[in-house]
Amino acid sequence: MSQPRSHFRIRFPHADRPRLYVGAAEYAVLNLSESGASLAAAGAASGWRSVASVRVVFRDGAECQTTASVLRCEAEELIIQFEKWIPLPVIVAEQRRLLQRYPKETLRDTSPEERKD
Repeated sequence: MSQPRSHFRIRFPHADRPRLYVGAAEYAVLNLSESGASLAAAGAASGWRSVASVRVVFRDGAECQTTASVLRCEAEELIIQFEKWIPLPVIVAEQRRLLQRYPKETLRDTSPEERKD
């Protein structure tokens, strides 16, 4: 039996993935919630282990600054947790924008081929 998540998680289509910047590094955001994100990261986190200031830039130009730390590195994904959560209105606005652009069926999940950036 699967454990439900405590926050809604947005899965982004390849063409509409936000970017997350930490220092000079840039990552494509695969999915995002108020409390964390999964990033496309071929390889390691470039030594990013402590809390760092990050900036999320959405495709419509909206930006959100917060702090985050790495929870774990998986095959080609970097899982991060936000120390200061992304505000719910930002998540809801992004969800609405995506629902206007895509049918619901296309936003449910992405195939492994589409997850790579």
